[in-house]
Amino acid sequence: MEKVYLTRKKKKGKYIHLYLEGRAWIDGRSRRTWQKYLGPEHLLKDMNLSGLLSKNAKQVETETIEFGISAALWQIAKEIGLIDKINDVAGKSRNQNLTLGDYLTIAAINRCVAPCSKSKLSQWFAGDWLGSQYNIDSNLLNAQTYWNHFQYLSEEKIETIQLDVIKDVVKDYSLSLEGLLYDPTNFFTFSKGGRGWREGKGSEFLRFGNSKEKRNDKRQVAFWLICDRDSGVPLFHYTYPGNCQDAGIFKEMPKREGDEKGESVPARVVRFLEVLNLDPKEITMVFDNGNLSKEGMKYIEEGQLKFIASRRPSTHKSLLHTSITEFTDYTIPVTGKAIKYYQTSIKVYGKQRIVYVTLDPAKQKKKICEFRTKMTKKQAEIKEFFADRLDPKKIVKIKGQGQKWLKRSEVETKVRAMIGRVPFKDVITVKVEGPEEVDINTDGRIEIFLEIDKQAQLTHEETLGRSIIFTNQENWEPGAVIWGYRQQYIVEHAFRHMKCTSSISVRPMFHHASTCIPAHVFVCYLSYLLLSLLRLKLVRKGCPASFEEILETLRAVHVTLIHPSPNSKPIKKIDRMNGLAKKIGKYLDFKHLI
Repeated sequence: MEKVYLTRKKKKGKYIHLYLEGRAWIDGRSRRTWQKYLGPEHLLKDMNLSGLLSKNAKQVETETIEFGISAALWQIAKEIGLIDKINDVAGKSRNQNLTLGDYLTIAAINRCVAPCSKSKLSQWFAGDWLGSQYNIDSNLLNAQTYWNHFQYLSEEKIETIQLDVIKDVVKDYSLSLEGLLYDPTNFFTFSKGGRGWREGKGSEFLRFGNSKEKRNDKRQVAFWLICDRDSGVPLFHYTYPGNCQDAGIFKEMPKREGDEKGESVPARVVRFLEVLNLDPKEITMVFDNGNLSKEGMKYIEEGQLKFIASRRPSTHKSLLHTSITEFTDYTIPVTGKAIKYYQTSIKVYGKQRIVYVTLDPAKQKKKICEFRTKMTKKQAEIKEFFADRLDPKKIVKIKGQGQKWLKRSEVETKVRAMIGRVPFKDVITVKVEGPEEVDINTDGRIEIFLEIDKQAQLTHEETLGRSIIFTNQENWEPGAVIWGYRQQYIVEHAFRHMKCTSSISVRPMFHHASTCIPAHVFVCYLSYLLLSLLRLKLVRKGCPASFEEILETLRAVHVTLIHPSPNSKPIKKIDRMNGLAKKIGKYLDFKHLI
């Protein structure tokens, strides 16, 4: 039986040359049956191995490992010194196998490549290129190891690590940080509440609250995120109990041990900016109306921050009826969308503010169609509900409370309840006629007449598609303020990516201990940070691509290990890349990683 071997021979000179040869037992001796010269060993990575193993291929073993995403994110992690920064702040005094920084970086990269539970991390690690960067048994990456190491990540240490990392990121990637986008969110879990939850001693983070994903039946964990407006890079995050209201957390986060009162979000932002040697007066913070309160705005004033925020339309009804002739046309950058705006100045929370009423004609048209559809549906539901209930002969056959529909007052109460609140109760007028109580032995009956108040309908439809923005940023043009607020979509997209099941996937979360939950969210934050910096780096190299395109493209990039013989060193070769993958591989210099 013939076998294939990789041999090393030194000729004249200082270089070692490689040969691929086949050998077989002939007449009781091992004899070479064929030989193929590969070239100098130090040039192996630049060789073209196409067709090299076509002969006697059955004796050659190959192995494919994941490469693209892990290699790209590993480079970013090295560039920002992530591992060392984690170890400097929260590293253990004695490291067994891996450091805390290594454990967190491996977990963060996994969230982008193939997010899985900590118990399945070893299986992924063994088949990924990242495993070749560590000389360890992959079984060391297990749930218990991570639970043990998460104990070293207190809230203060997570905060310090963030600041250390972002301080260098701002410098190395030249982030302006002129605009900060703030938004809170929550995610539901399947946890029952942590150990001791029956006695009220469960996790302080796992709480029932108002789920933004409409899963109020599950316990929530909440966190807020601040992103850079221009680059979309996540700067700071904070994890807190899922039952905290947005406006409440904005003005006062849960207090730390030894503090009399919790810190407000604006105060923390100011403190972070000062650590980064930035002047809060030069920074504009963007947030939506769900975070507004009198106390919260007071902290914005104390921090001397500039801000752009929205107001609930119901708080300024008169502005919603501003004549269309007073609006100015404006085209949104990037999207090219045409909108209109009206600028004025009014008092908000006791301070004179610049206020913009914006009108999106396309959105208004859509909202009008939705409103009219809902009106038609309500009318149809009322008619269907009372189709049989107003017939005296059929009422007597209805069990339970069917008899109450013989009373006009009961019918009128039900109809108005089905119409609902403003604006429907103002637009849909109702008349219920007939006797106070129907006698089933007579021909009397109750009748319902529904009509649409056209004037009230037009008045309401005029307000649709309009929103209200207010600010203390007097140095920006109206268009810059409006576009600045609309860039809130950047942080909303960050939440979408962090909750995506195919990448990062903050949920499902299998932790319930109060020390592990913030650490888990921190790992997901680091994962999104690495991915954002990778995207930013590609954009600046002239290779713009979305997160989805980057992940989909790099997931298809593998490394093939060629094993000529059981005892020889494998030959590594990156699979052929085309299109975007080829560009990314060139910009990130993938060749030097193998």
